[in-house]
Amino acid sequence: MMPGNEFIPATLVAAITAGSQFGETISLAPRARGKPDAYTRPVRYRDHAARCHDLRLYVQQVVADHMADNRGHFHGVNRPYRLFVVQSLEPKATDKKGKTMHLSASTPVAVSGGASGLGEAVVRRMRKAGCPVAILDVDAERGERVAGECGALFVTCDVTDAASVRAAIEQARGEHGVARLAVTCAGIAPGAKTVGKGVAHDPALFAKTISINLLGAFHVASIAAEGMVGAEPMEGGERGVVINTASVAAYEGQIGQVAYAASKGAVAAMTLPMARALARDGVRVMGIAPGLFLTPMLEGLPQEVQDSLGKTVPYPDRLGDPAEFAALVRSIAENPMLNGEVIRLDGALRMAPR
Repeated sequence: MMPGNEFIPATLVAAITAGSQFGETISLAPRARGKPDAYTRPVRYRDHAARCHDLRLYVQQVVADHMADNRGHFHGVNRPYRLFVVQSLEPKATDKKGKTMHLSASTPVAVSGGASGLGEAVVRRMRKAGCPVAILDVDAERGERVAGECGALFVTCDVTDAASVRAAIEQARGEHGVARLAVTCAGIAPGAKTVGKGVAHDPALFAKTISINLLGAFHVASIAAEGMVGAEPMEGGERGVVINTASVAAYEGQIGQVAYAASKGAVAAMTLPMARALARDGVRVMGIAPGLFLTPMLEGLPQEVQDSLGKTVPYPDRLGDPAEFAALVRSIAENPMLNGEVIRLDGALRMAPR
Protein backbone atom coordinates (compact mmCIF):
# COMPACT_ATOMS: atom_id res chain seq x y z
CA MET A 1 0.00 0.00 0.00
CA MET A 2 1.31 3.42 -0.90
CA PRO A 3 1.94 5.53 2.23
CA GLY A 4 0.27 8.90 2.74
CA ASN A 5 2.05 12.17 1.97
CA GLU A 6 2.38 13.21 5.63
CA PHE A 7 3.59 10.15 7.53
CA ILE A 8 5.65 7.20 6.29
CA PRO A 9 6.28 4.19 8.61
CA ALA A 10 10.04 4.34 8.06
CA THR A 11 12.77 6.97 8.54
CA LEU A 12 13.16 9.10 5.44
CA VAL A 13 14.51 12.44 4.46
CA ALA A 14 13.59 13.64 0.97
CA ALA A 15 16.41 15.85 -0.24
CA ILE A 16 15.66 17.94 -3.32
CA THR A 17 18.74 19.14 -5.18
CA ALA A 18 18.01 22.11 -7.44
CA GLY A 19 19.30 21.87 -10.99
CA SER A 20 18.90 24.24 -13.89
CA GLN A 21 15.75 26.25 -14.46
CA PHE A 22 14.68 23.65 -17.03
CA GLY A 23 14.90 20.63 -14.77
CA GLU A 24 15.87 19.27 -11.40
CA THR A 25 17.34 16.16 -9.86
CA ILE A 26 15.47 14.49 -7.04
CA SER A 27 17.46 12.54 -4.47
CA LEU A 28 16.06 10.48 -1.63
CA ALA A 29 18.43 9.65 1.19
CA PRO A 30 18.15 8.72 4.88
CA ARG A 31 20.32 10.88 7.13
CA ALA A 32 21.80 7.93 8.94
CA ARG A 33 25.09 6.03 8.90
CA GLY A 34 26.44 8.26 6.14
CA LYS A 35 24.83 6.24 3.37
CA PRO A 36 24.63 7.73 -0.15
CA ASP A 37 21.44 8.66 -1.96
CA ALA A 38 19.09 5.76 -2.42
CA TYR A 39 17.50 6.95 -5.65
CA THR A 40 18.24 9.68 -8.15
CA ARG A 41 16.19 10.62 -11.16
CA PRO A 42 16.34 13.72 -13.40
CA VAL A 43 12.94 15.32 -13.91
CA ARG A 44 11.45 18.19 -15.93
CA TYR A 45 8.38 20.26 -15.16
CA ARG A 46 6.35 22.82 -17.04
CA ASP A 47 4.96 24.55 -13.97
CA HIS A 48 5.34 24.66 -10.21
CA ALA A 49 2.01 22.98 -9.40
CA ALA A 50 2.68 20.03 -11.68
CA ARG A 51 6.15 19.62 -10.24
CA CYS A 52 4.99 19.51 -6.63
CA HIS A 53 2.23 17.03 -7.43
CA ASP A 54 4.41 14.76 -9.57
CA LEU A 55 7.34 14.71 -7.17
CA ARG A 56 5.09 13.89 -4.23
CA LEU A 57 3.63 10.89 -6.05
CA TYR A 58 7.05 9.82 -7.25
CA VAL A 59 8.53 9.94 -3.76
CA GLN A 60 5.61 8.03 -2.32
CA GLN A 61 5.87 5.32 -4.94
CA VAL A 62 9.64 4.95 -4.58
CA VAL A 63 9.37 4.63 -0.82
CA ALA A 64 6.40 2.26 -1.02
CA ASP A 65 8.21 0.01 -3.49
CA HIS A 66 11.40 -0.03 -1.45
CA MET A 67 9.56 -0.72 1.79
CA ALA A 68 7.63 -3.56 0.17
CA ASP A 69 10.97 -5.17 -0.65
CA ASN A 70 12.43 -4.51 2.79
CA ARG A 71 9.64 -5.51 5.16
CA GLY A 72 8.53 -1.97 5.88
CA HIS A 73 11.97 -0.53 6.59
CA PHE A 74 13.92 2.13 4.76
CA HIS A 75 17.61 1.19 4.82
CA GLY A 76 17.14 -0.50 8.17
CA VAL A 77 16.49 2.72 10.10
CA ASN A 78 13.79 2.32 12.70
CA ARG A 79 10.32 3.76 12.27
CA PRO A 80 8.47 6.14 12.44
CA TYR A 81 9.55 8.94 10.10
CA ARG A 82 8.00 11.94 8.45
CA LEU A 83 8.17 12.84 4.79
CA PHE A 84 8.93 16.51 4.31
CA VAL A 85 10.50 19.04 1.91
CA VAL A 86 8.72 17.55 -1.09
CA GLN A 87 5.53 19.47 -0.29
CA SER A 88 7.23 22.86 -0.28
CA LEU A 89 9.37 22.84 -3.42
CA GLU A 90 9.95 26.18 -5.10
CA PRO A 91 11.02 27.11 -8.62
CA LYS A 92 14.67 27.97 -9.04
CA ALA A 93 15.48 31.03 -6.92
CA THR A 94 15.85 34.39 -8.62
CA ASP A 95 17.93 37.34 -7.50
CA LYS A 96 16.08 38.79 -4.51
CA LYS A 97 18.49 41.58 -3.73
CA GLY A 98 16.70 44.84 -3.07
CA LYS A 99 13.21 43.37 -3.40
CA THR A 100 10.78 44.64 -0.78
CA MET A 101 7.13 44.25 0.09
CA HIS A 102 5.27 47.01 -1.71
CA LEU A 103 2.32 48.15 0.39
CA SER A 104 -0.49 48.88 -2.02
CA ALA A 105 -3.97 47.83 -3.09
CA SER A 106 -2.56 44.36 -3.78
CA THR A 107 -1.28 43.90 -0.21
CA PRO A 108 -4.16 42.87 2.10
CA VAL A 109 -3.61 43.55 5.80
CA ALA A 110 -5.25 42.07 8.91
CA VAL A 111 -5.00 43.87 12.27
CA SER A 112 -6.28 42.35 15.50
CA GLY A 113 -7.24 44.92 18.10
CA GLY A 114 -7.57 47.38 15.24
CA ALA A 115 -10.54 49.24 16.70
CA SER A 116 -8.46 51.39 19.04
CA GLY A 117 -5.02 52.41 20.22
CA LEU A 118 -1.94 51.08 18.44
CA GLY A 119 -4.02 48.80 16.24
CA GLU A 120 -6.21 51.66 15.05
CA ALA A 121 -3.11 53.67 14.13
CA VAL A 122 -1.84 50.72 12.07
CA VAL A 123 -5.20 50.42 10.32
CA ARG A 124 -5.19 54.10 9.36
CA ARG A 125 -1.56 54.04 8.19
CA MET A 126 -2.12 50.98 6.02
CA ARG A 127 -5.28 52.47 4.50
CA LYS A 128 -3.32 55.61 3.60
CA ALA A 129 -0.88 53.32 1.80
CA GLY A 130 -3.82 51.95 -0.20
CA CYS A 131 -3.88 48.50 1.40
CA PRO A 132 -7.18 46.65 1.90
CA VAL A 133 -7.40 46.34 5.70
CA ALA A 134 -9.47 44.05 7.91
CA ILE A 135 -10.05 45.07 11.52
CA LEU A 136 -10.39 42.04 13.80
CA ASP A 137 -11.87 43.10 17.14
CA VAL A 138 -14.57 42.34 19.71
CA ASP A 139 -15.57 46.02 19.98
CA ALA A 140 -18.12 46.24 17.20
CA GLU A 141 -19.10 49.84 17.88
CA ARG A 142 -15.58 51.26 17.69
CA GLY A 143 -14.56 48.83 14.99
CA GLU A 144 -17.41 49.81 12.69
CA ARG A 145 -16.69 53.49 13.31
CA VAL A 146 -12.99 53.20 12.46
CA ALA A 147 -13.76 51.04 9.44
CA GLY A 148 -16.30 53.58 8.19
CA GLU A 149 -13.90 56.49 8.66
CA CYS A 150 -10.99 55.00 6.74
CA GLY A 151 -12.63 52.51 4.38
CA ALA A 152 -11.56 49.32 6.13
CA LEU A 153 -13.47 46.08 6.72
CA PHE A 154 -14.61 45.29 10.26
CA VAL A 155 -14.96 41.66 11.29
CA THR A 156 -16.05 40.65 14.77
CA CYS A 157 -13.35 38.46 16.28
CA ASP A 158 -12.56 37.02 19.70
CA VAL A 159 -8.83 36.39 19.59
CA THR A 160 -9.01 33.96 22.51
CA ASP A 161 -11.07 31.60 20.35
CA ALA A 162 -9.12 29.98 17.51
CA ALA A 163 -12.33 29.15 15.64
CA SER A 164 -13.42 32.80 15.79
CA VAL A 165 -10.03 33.93 14.53
CA ARG A 166 -10.11 31.46 11.64
CA ALA A 167 -13.62 32.52 10.67
CA ALA A 168 -12.65 36.20 10.77
CA ILE A 169 -9.50 35.71 8.70
CA GLU A 170 -11.39 33.61 6.17
CA GLN A 171 -14.06 36.29 5.90
CA ALA A 172 -11.40 38.94 5.35
CA ARG A 173 -9.71 36.70 2.77
CA GLY A 174 -12.99 36.36 0.93
CA GLU A 175 -13.23 40.15 0.69
CA HIS A 176 -9.60 41.13 0.13
CA GLY A 177 -7.58 38.01 -0.65
CA VAL A 178 -4.85 36.44 1.50
CA ALA A 179 -3.48 38.81 4.13
CA ARG A 180 0.16 39.55 3.33
CA LEU A 181 0.67 41.53 6.53
CA ALA A 182 -0.82 40.50 9.88
CA VAL A 183 -0.38 42.72 12.94
CA THR A 184 -1.49 41.56 16.39
CA CYS A 185 -2.42 44.42 18.73
CA ALA A 186 -5.26 43.03 20.86
CA GLY A 187 -4.38 43.08 24.52
CA ILE A 188 -5.18 44.05 28.09
CA ALA A 189 -2.96 45.31 30.92
CA PRO A 190 -4.48 44.52 34.33
CA GLY A 191 -2.68 45.57 37.50
CA ALA A 192 -2.39 43.06 40.33
CA LYS A 193 0.43 42.01 42.64
CA THR A 194 1.55 38.42 43.09
CA VAL A 195 0.31 38.79 46.65
CA GLY A 196 -1.73 41.90 47.43
CA LYS A 197 -3.00 42.66 50.93
CA GLY A 198 -2.20 39.09 51.91
CA VAL A 199 -4.18 37.55 49.05
CA ALA A 200 -2.69 35.72 46.04
CA HIS A 201 -3.13 37.08 42.53
CA ASP A 202 -6.51 36.16 41.06
CA PRO A 203 -5.74 33.10 38.90
CA ALA A 204 -8.70 33.82 36.63
CA LEU A 205 -7.33 37.31 35.87
CA PHE A 206 -3.88 35.87 35.16
CA ALA A 207 -5.37 33.27 32.81
CA LYS A 208 -7.48 35.91 31.04
CA THR A 209 -4.40 38.05 30.44
CA ILE A 210 -2.47 35.12 28.99
CA SER A 211 -5.46 34.11 26.88
CA ILE A 212 -5.89 37.53 25.26
CA ASN A 213 -2.31 38.75 25.04
CA LEU A 214 -0.46 35.53 24.27
CA LEU A 215 -2.90 32.98 22.88
CA GLY A 216 -4.69 35.74 20.99
CA ALA A 217 -1.46 36.81 19.29
CA PHE A 218 -0.56 33.19 18.55
CA HIS A 219 -3.97 32.39 17.05
CA VAL A 220 -3.92 35.39 14.72
CA ALA A 221 -0.25 34.97 13.78
CA SER A 222 -0.41 31.23 13.08
CA ILE A 223 -3.71 31.25 11.19
CA ALA A 224 -2.71 34.29 9.12
CA ALA A 225 0.65 32.64 8.39
CA GLU A 226 -1.16 29.52 7.23
CA GLY A 227 -2.76 31.58 4.47
CA MET A 228 0.53 33.25 3.57
CA VAL A 229 2.38 29.94 3.27
CA GLY A 230 -0.20 28.65 0.81
CA ALA A 231 -0.17 31.83 -1.32
CA GLU A 232 1.92 32.54 -4.37
CA PRO A 233 5.20 34.38 -3.68
CA MET A 234 5.22 38.12 -4.22
CA GLU A 235 8.01 39.94 -6.02
CA GLY A 236 11.27 38.89 -4.44
CA GLY A 237 9.90 35.57 -3.19
CA GLU A 238 8.31 36.86 0.00
CA ARG A 239 4.87 35.59 0.95
CA GLY A 240 4.02 37.70 3.96
CA VAL A 241 4.95 39.33 7.26
CA VAL A 242 3.62 38.80 10.79
CA ILE A 243 4.22 41.50 13.41
CA ASN A 244 3.32 40.81 17.04
CA THR A 245 3.01 43.47 19.72
CA ALA A 246 5.07 42.75 22.83
CA SER A 247 5.98 45.43 25.41
CA VAL A 248 8.95 46.76 27.33
CA ALA A 249 7.26 45.02 30.27
CA ALA A 250 8.53 41.79 28.68
CA TYR A 251 11.97 42.88 29.92
CA GLU A 252 11.27 45.23 32.85
CA GLY A 253 7.91 44.26 34.25
CA GLN A 254 6.90 46.46 37.16
CA ILE A 255 5.35 45.51 40.47
CA GLY A 256 1.73 44.69 39.72
CA GLN A 257 2.46 43.65 36.12
CA VAL A 258 3.19 39.98 36.71
CA ALA A 259 0.42 38.73 34.39
CA TYR A 260 1.01 41.39 31.75
CA ALA A 261 4.80 40.93 31.79
CA ALA A 262 4.45 37.16 31.58
CA SER A 263 2.17 37.40 28.56
CA LYS A 264 4.32 39.94 26.71
CA GLY A 265 7.52 38.11 27.58
CA ALA A 266 6.09 35.03 25.92
CA VAL A 267 5.07 37.02 22.84
CA ALA A 268 8.64 38.26 22.55
CA ALA A 269 10.02 34.76 23.09
CA MET A 270 7.96 33.16 20.32
CA THR A 271 9.22 35.63 17.69
CA LEU A 272 12.45 33.83 16.79
CA PRO A 273 11.20 30.22 16.70
CA MET A 274 8.19 31.31 14.68
CA ALA A 275 10.43 33.20 12.25
CA ARG A 276 12.74 30.22 11.90
CA ALA A 277 9.86 27.85 11.22
CA LEU A 278 8.35 30.06 8.53
CA ALA A 279 11.60 31.18 6.91
CA ARG A 280 11.66 28.49 4.24
CA ASP A 281 8.17 29.54 3.17
CA GLY A 282 9.13 33.19 2.72
CA VAL A 283 7.19 34.50 5.72
CA ARG A 284 8.90 36.88 8.14
CA VAL A 285 7.98 37.30 11.82
CA MET A 286 8.83 40.36 13.89
CA GLY A 287 7.87 41.84 17.23
CA ILE A 288 7.60 45.40 18.51
CA ALA A 289 8.01 46.19 22.21
CA PRO A 290 6.48 49.64 22.72
CA GLY A 291 7.12 51.72 25.81
CA LEU A 292 4.66 54.32 27.08
CA PHE A 293 2.24 55.31 24.33
CA LEU A 294 -0.81 57.54 24.39
CA THR A 295 -3.40 54.80 23.97
CA PRO A 296 -6.97 54.85 25.35
CA MET A 297 -5.72 53.37 28.63
CA LEU A 298 -3.45 56.37 29.27
CA GLU A 299 -5.76 58.92 27.68
CA GLY A 300 -8.12 58.37 30.60
CA LEU A 301 -5.52 59.63 33.08
CA PRO A 302 -5.36 63.30 34.16
CA GLN A 303 -3.11 65.47 31.96
CA GLU A 304 -0.62 66.05 34.75
CA VAL A 305 -0.22 62.29 35.19
CA GLN A 306 0.30 61.87 31.44
CA ASP A 307 2.95 64.60 31.49
CA SER A 308 4.65 62.99 34.48
CA LEU A 309 4.79 59.61 32.76
CA GLY A 310 6.15 61.22 29.61
CA LYS A 311 9.00 62.82 31.57
CA THR A 312 10.26 59.35 32.54
CA VAL A 313 11.21 58.77 28.90
CA PRO A 314 14.82 59.95 28.27
CA TYR A 315 14.25 61.25 24.76
CA PRO A 316 11.91 62.32 23.41
CA ASP A 317 10.57 63.04 26.91
CA ARG A 318 6.92 62.43 26.16
CA LEU A 319 4.46 59.63 25.57
CA GLY A 320 4.73 57.88 22.25
CA ASP A 321 2.28 58.66 19.46
CA PRO A 322 0.49 55.56 18.11
CA ALA A 323 1.26 56.88 14.64
CA GLU A 324 4.95 56.28 15.42
CA PHE A 325 4.16 52.65 16.19
CA ALA A 326 2.33 52.39 12.87
CA ALA A 327 5.29 53.95 11.07
CA LEU A 328 7.55 51.21 12.45
CA VAL A 329 5.08 48.56 11.30
CA ARG A 330 5.35 49.92 7.78
CA SER A 331 9.15 50.07 7.95
CA ILE A 332 9.30 46.45 9.07
CA ALA A 333 6.99 45.34 6.29
CA GLU A 334 9.10 47.08 3.68
CA ASN A 335 12.51 45.93 4.91
CA PRO A 336 13.10 42.26 3.98
CA MET A 337 16.14 41.87 6.25
CA LEU A 338 14.10 42.47 9.39
CA ASN A 339 13.16 39.04 10.67
CA GLY A 340 13.11 37.11 13.94
CA GLU A 341 13.70 40.13 16.16
CA VAL A 342 11.81 42.26 18.68
CA ILE A 343 12.38 46.01 18.30
CA ARG A 344 12.03 48.25 21.34
CA LEU A 345 10.16 51.46 20.57
CA ASP A 346 10.55 53.33 23.82
CA GLY A 347 12.75 56.46 23.63
CA ALA A 348 15.44 54.66 25.69
CA LEU A 349 13.00 54.09 28.55
CA ARG A 350 13.90 51.47 31.14
CA MET A 351 11.03 50.83 33.51
CA ALA A 352 11.55 51.30 37.25
CA PRO A 353 10.21 48.68 39.70
CA ARG A 354 7.19 50.91 40.46
